[in-house]
Amino acid sequence: MWYKPGQTKDFVATLKRINAEAAKLVTGLPRSTSGAAAEVETNLRPTHLRQAHRLHNAATCLLSAPQEYPLHQKFLEAAALTFPRRQGRATHVTPLDQLAHAFPDLRNNDGHLVVYETIQLVDSSPPWDEFEPLETSIAESKDDAAQKDDHDQLIASLEPKDVVAYNDGRSHRHGARWHRPRHEDAPTRPTRSRNRRIVICVDNQAAIRVVNSTGPGPGHAQRIEIRCLYLELKEKLELTSIKLQWVPGHVEIDGNELADEAAKEATKATDDESIKQGLEIERPNTIPASRTALRQHFKTRISQGWAPEWKNGKTGAQRRKLDDSPPGPSDFKLYHGLPRRAPSLLAQLRTRRSPLAHDLFRRRLHPTGLCGCGAAETLEHVVLSCDQYEHQRRALRRGMKKEDLPPDDIQLYISNGAAS
Repeated sequence: MWYKPGQTKDFVATLKRINAEAAKLVTGLPRSTSGAAAEVETNLRPTHLRQAHRLHNAATCLLSAPQEYPLHQKFLEAAALTFPRRQGRATHVTPLDQLAHAFPDLRNNDGHLVVYETIQLVDSSPPWDEFEPLETSIAESKDDAAQKDDHDQLIASLEPKDVVAYNDGRSHRHGARWHRPRHEDAPTRPTRSRNRRIVICVDNQAAIRVVNSTGPGPGHAQRIEIRCLYLELKEKLELTSIKLQWVPGHVEIDGNELADEAAKEATKATDDESIKQGLEIERPNTIPASRTALRQHFKTRISQGWAPEWKNGKTGAQRRKLDDSPPGPSDFKLYHGLPRRAPSLLAQLRTRRSPLAHDLFRRRLHPTGLCGCGAAETLEHVVLSCDQYEHQRRALRRGMKKEDLPPDDIQLYISNGAAS
């Protein structure tokens, strides 16, 4: 069965029931438990959201595939079509057509597909080709990297013909500046000379870590381009080494501040024609979009869409009264590290389907629903006020290290990892 977002309702309903039953089996919840509540406890997103997430991953995979990949061109052709294709004739919409038009976030404001990075399915370098990794340096912490004295020592260790470059890139701002040690700070470009080094100070750790990766993945096209530039620079300029150094931003290092100013000037130049003249500016819409970034953005949207669905749902009201926080990984983390039987009991308590007398009475499985002390045996009564469990209650508070917890707030107990 092909899933079509917003259309295959019967298929989604069938999967939804299976999804709910699986969540109940995993947590040990009774069959009468709300399926939506069981999904929240297991952090298992609703079926239509999970299917949309999988389809979005498939679309981004086709967009980032190489040109020679068979479905890449077919996907682009499907994305360029406008339905109906021919007036007055029946139009067969294929699953690929549906996929190409399902996600607006894969298009620009003008309706065209975004320029996407290309991820090679295999490594372009043969295994017998000796790989020469770039020299990189990343401090253990930001405080260590921000030591101005250490950076000054790095600058002092360079020869007059060596070059230090700083870059600043974030969001829609990109800037760079060359700095020659012991010379004027005026921008300059490296020239051909023997026994020279280039140190490039970058404010992004991830960008430094991936440059030496040889396997396919996000940023693969950029890694290939960086490697080609690296080999070209070493050959043409006869450099001794090229080093990538992590320098965090906004730590009062002169070169970084200059790069930040250059980024601001470039941002102004995109709007001011008088400044734009004489500058070569790469506009943000010409920079290939990152597959990882688009997927992460869509995953965030999926999580944000789950919250109102859960809040306004027709089922799971008892669970929402107990804990009104939006669904997410925080609920599932409550069960980490618990003994084997404890997660099932905790899930039953949080969904009001526990073996307590009052919960059993609501399901007509207990004659009175009363505690041994004569009061209704509810979760609030057992955890907060019953004299029979005073010793256990004190031990629980000591374990939470909060002796002054409000005695009437059950959510602080039932939604706290230490209490679990």
